[in-house]
Amino acid sequence: MRQNLIVLTVFFAISQLFAQTHFYVNGVTGNDSNPGTSVASSWKTIQKACNAATAGGIVHIAPGTYTESLEPHVSGTATNLITFKADLPETVFIDGTGTNFICLLRVENRSYLHFENLVFQNLTKNACNGVVVETLGNPSATGISFKNCIIRNIRWTANTNAQPDDSDNAHPFIAFGRNGGLTNLTLDGLQVYNNITGYSEALTLEGNISGFVVKNCTVRDNSNIGILISGQRGVSDVNDTVRNGTVSNNLCYNNINPNSMSGGIYVCGGSNVIIERNTCHTNGYGIEIGAEEDENTHDITVKNNILYNNQGGGVEVGGYNEDSAGIVTNCVIRNNTFYKNDTFNESVGELHITKVSNCVIQNNIFYTSAQRSLFSVHEIAPQSGISFHHNSWFSPGNNPANASVIWHHVEYNNFSTYQSQFSFDPYSTFSNPGFVSVTGTLDFHLTGNSPCINQGNGATVITADEKDFDGNNRIVGGVIDRGAIESGNALAVAPAALLECSLLPNPASTAVTLKLTENPDNGVVEFFDNLGRSVLTENVSQIETVLDVSRLPEGIYFVKITNGASQSTLKLLIER
Repeated sequence: MRQNLIVLTVFFAISQLFAQTHFYVNGVTGNDSNPGTSVASSWKTIQKACNAATAGGIVHIAPGTYTESLEPHVSGTATNLITFKADLPETVFIDGTGTNFICLLRVENRSYLHFENLVFQNLTKNACNGVVVETLGNPSATGISFKNCIIRNIRWTANTNAQPDDSDNAHPFIAFGRNGGLTNLTLDGLQVYNNITGYSEALTLEGNISGFVVKNCTVRDNSNIGILISGQRGVSDVNDTVRNGTVSNNLCYNNINPNSMSGGIYVCGGSNVIIERNTCHTNGYGIEIGAEEDENTHDITVKNNILYNNQGGGVEVGGYNEDSAGIVTNCVIRNNTFYKNDTFNESVGELHITKVSNCVIQNNIFYTSAQRSLFSVHEIAPQSGISFHHNSWFSPGNNPANASVIWHHVEYNNFSTYQSQFSFDPYSTFSNPGFVSVTGTLDFHLTGNSPCINQGNGATVITADEKDFDGNNRIVGGVIDRGAIESGNALAVAPAALLECSLLPNPASTAVTLKLTENPDNGVVEFFDNLGRSVLTENVSQIETVLDVSRLPEGIYFVKITNGASQSTLKLLIER
């Protein structure tokens, strides 16, 4: 009897831990005096749910247009989020038409909130915002997420021809981490488009933010930068850097500023950021890694991206002038596919480098436009440690004697001359990469006879969970290919069975507990840093194991856990 009582007690505790309450909002039939716990007793406004929903609650918002400026005054918990959602996409519209709102949604000093399938739209006012997530004062916040939301027509002016100055701004989405900081922010599947942002950006993360994911988003047709990861601008008095995150599998195009170059994805003052498997085309730049003022932007990895038809370089990297301390250090640009960028014909080429230290460019495919400008390196001191190797270069006409490189203001109009001049680039080649199609619909997969197959750097270290642009195995045939897409994945070995496990707490400080669901059989746990380097390996012999991570620097790690024939890779943030 006592044993049964214990079982019932444990079951009750678990059921309470994951308890869910359903709340309902209906702008037509609801009433904010109702309890909101059934369709028949729905609340009328979303703001009522923002005031009254409890941890574990799912707020179901009925189809309709809601003219509200929302601010949640509730938080969930790590095991019981509060979710605000439309059950079907593009049915619930938070709309600012004709209002004097400053913002459609402001999430301030709140944690563990999730927003799904909501449309934020039609707000026109200088300094307005579609969605703001922020910490003010010293409180911290964590666990905010958005999934499959739309943010559109957020504008500082209704005049599409107006020329902004630096006081003219509108932010469709912005997250500010001030002193207390913001952790574990996830933006998944957002569509951010048709916004007139002035001097602002379409999707911005700024200040003290650690542990973020921006993935599967479409950011298009905005009047400035698409995705901005920005730090060291005085937003926070402590840890003023957006760090330890990934920007992956996003589509960024037509993000054009009429007065200056604007990147599809831009990192400035960030650190430990992975930019992978994105498509960036017809922007000002494809991807830019910069340091505008006194920032040290460092440890940025740009890999497995496709970059084409941008006005400037496919990738621009470096600080801007000798008068400031701004510099980019420890940057890796590898396994990307560049195609006919520099459409403004300014001879910056597919890749433009300025003020950098320790920048590795390897395993990329560069295919130029008819102007045949491969890349440019402009001398802005200090500049050191630029390393090119195992890249494939090509220009229409397939003549290396007509392909140019600009290095420190000297133009080399012959690839062979350039290569003989700089002995650090002996493994790169000039040859047609063999794309499936460069006419009509572009297809950057490699044909079977491509000279880029198995021709990357054999010493390339990949992260435990790394995939190519298509989401397939990154290495097939023993040696990594050049470019973003790996050939021959039909021959790839089937992945190991998925291992059920967890790492808690996450973020961790000095120790993390690995929990398995079954007794380990020759279990191994291996930690990889964001450059794919193995930094810690431990054997696992128990279902629950405490792992000492106190010697690992702060940052984001990929943790591969192997137990017999089963395997799983988890992401862990270490922060102190």
